[in-house]
Amino acid sequence: PSDAAAPKVQGYKIIIIYPDDNGCPDIEALKKV
Repeated sequence: PSDAAAPKVQGYKIIIIYPDDNGCPDIEALKKV
């Protein structure tokens, strides 16, 4: 994860996708958002 405070203050919608067991972003979770 990264620091999403600045984009949030600017009005951006922040979506955090946590890594799966392999340490990579979960592609299925990415498709859902």
